Amino acid sequence: MKVWALSQYALSVSMAAALLAGCGGSGGQHSYVSIPGTASHLAQLPYARQPSSSYEVVYGFKGKTDGYVPTGEILSLNAVLYGVTYAGGNDYGSLGTIYKMSEFGKETVLYRFRGGTDGSSPYDAGLIDVNGPLYGTTENGGNGCTGGCGTIYETSVDGTERVVYSFRGGSNGVGPSAPLIDVRGTLYGTTQAGGTLSCRGYGCGVVFKINPDGSGFRVLHRFAGGADGDDPLGLIEVNGNLFGTTASGGSSSCKYGCGTVFEMSTSGVEQVVYAFKGGQDGTYPNAGLIAVNGSLYGTTYGGGNPKCGSRRCGTIFEVSTSGAERVIYRFNGGIYDGANPQTPLFYLNGTFYGTTGGGGHCYDSQTGCGTVYALYAPGKEKILHTFLGGLDGEFPSSGLIEFNSWLYGTTGSGGSSNCGGRGCGTIYKLAP
Repeated sequence: MKVWALSQYALSVSMAAALLAGCGGSGGQHSYVSIPGTASHLAQLPYARQPSSSYEVVYGFKGKTDGYVPTGEILSLNAVLYGVTYAGGNDYGSLGTIYKMSEFGKETVLYRFRGGTDGSSPYDAGLIDVNGPLYGTTENGGNGCTGGCGTIYETSVDGTERVVYSFRGGSNGVGPSAPLIDVRGTLYGTTQAGGTLSCRGYGCGVVFKINPDGSGFRVLHRFAGGADGDDPLGLIEVNGNLFGTTASGGSSSCKYGCGTVFEMSTSGVEQVVYAFKGGQDGTYPNAGLIAVNGSLYGTTYGGGNPKCGSRRCGTIFEVSTSGAERVIYRFNGGIYDGANPQTPLFYLNGTFYGTTGGGGHCYDSQTGCGTVYALYAPGKEKILHTFLGGLDGEFPSSGLIEFNSWLYGTTGSGGSSNCGGRGCGTIYKLAP
């Protein structure tokens, strides 16, 4: 699962987390780096003007029954925002909540997960709208195996929830930890463990499909590790096929593989489109992809700038659906730039927006509390906000969405309330 800077919460065990300890680089003196490259779809996009930003914390989670550690992308639906928290709800345990928030910042808890057969811990798996009902996953709980191997659930916008599928573990998959996608009325998703029993005993993860009513569940592909990839993340659909990333596997340049981009038909025929090479090419993609003008874009948690600590600070990359790849930005870390991106990119009006889990100036962390950035041309990046910790929020835990002409996201900690000493997390907005 994802590598979290908020390590004291011990959100989940991850193959990538075992590999990455963060980026400790000192960074450069500015956040602009020119990277020459061949012509690409990105080079043909209309360049945006260099963006400016204002920033505001809209809501600070209170913990306990209110929930804490918001995770996964927020969903905008009919002028209301919907999301999930990994923990809190009924208590300070790792059960989690479903919440909604008005455009004026009024937050309401719609549902508190109960654990057990009900499911718990919706991790990095925001909600999707499927013709009215909302769907999501929980990493734990369900009745499919001892202790619970995770669930798929349905909820109404008023908070009526039901489990539609419980994962059974083993070859069936364990721990769904990425958002579902809807492709012509069928839901597709991944689990980051289970499947084959290789990959250090956890299983290498699976891609599955299921009908919204819970029928027709089928594992489409069980990752084999090694060259095939291991630890799949979120999916997107492009021209009828599915594309995604694996956090490890692929090239042997890294101990457990540096990660891959893969393609899969909706019937389960899978191929690796690109295997990351490590070093300046990037290592360990830790978020899903987006598609813009026929190319795929994403980030790697590690690799990139060789001056940025032993594991480096990560990259933004472009890859064609046929596998031609180039790095379009290498993060510098330190107080002037971000480090270690682990949320999806967001594209708006010729600019890519995203967050990093480290880097920037922060009162409580020597490696930074994270940033919001804009890539407005190949190699041209600007930091829109550096999280300061405390009331300002720290460690962004979701990608960005547009809502009422603002960009919205969440931080996993910080804010006005005390949850374990670092705050319960926030919802923030900033002008693009």
